[in-house]
Amino acid sequence: MTDFIQDRTEKWAAEKMRKFTSSLCLFYCYLYCAGTEFTGEKDAFDTAERMRLRGILADDGTVLDGPRLLETFSGRRWTVEKVDVDENSVKDLKATTPVRFDYNGHSHWVVMSHGDIVFDPIENSQCVKFGKPRSARVLGWKQ
Repeated sequence: MTDFIQDRTEKWAAEKMRKFTSSLCLFYCYLYCAGTEFTGEKDAFDTAERMRLRGILADDGTVLDGPRLLETFSGRRWTVEKVDVDENSVKDLKATTPVRFDYNGHSHWVVMSHGDIVFDPIENSQCVKFGKPRSARVLGWKQ
């Protein structure tokens, strides 16, 4: 019986970990915009886990509170405005801006500036390669 429970627990934990890490692209984009770099994958994961425990990230890795995440790492108060974008309007985003690409039911976040991708948390994203920009998070500082 113990082997069965251990096997089920390991499978459950592995699935939870996979879902959590596969949804961290906006987290990485926000931290890129805040000027934060990680020393390695373990450092990045440990940081994400701490943010999850603080309620800044959801259990699945989705960012729940962008301004609080940015303030935690930069020390400045931020504003985050959600805007819809397309292939043309994304070129009007002048500052470094997280942009979501959608393709075939999947989404991926990158950071763009002046219509160019300046940061992509993963290499060779199919969403970016074949998809279209659909949403952005325009960042600013509170006075």
